Amino acid sequence: MTQREVEVLGLVPAGKIDREIAEELSISVNTEGNHLRSILSKTDSANRNEAAAYAIRRGLEPNGKTVGE
Repeated sequence: MTQREVEVLGLVPAGKIDREIAEELSISVNTEGNHLRSILSKTDSANRNEAAAYAIRRGLEPNGKTVGE
């Protein structure tokens, strides 16, 4: 997973919608959507809720780091 994908994934558990994630990371909504589709594929998640659970299990934070880093 790319660093930017990790950053996007770190924001998903907070319940942020696409536009909010895009604004926070200073990217377009289309780019955020591309990252999210890639994340869903790479994490074998069917939807953003499953991706959020994946992020939580791995301790991802919004800054793209894992808890304790």
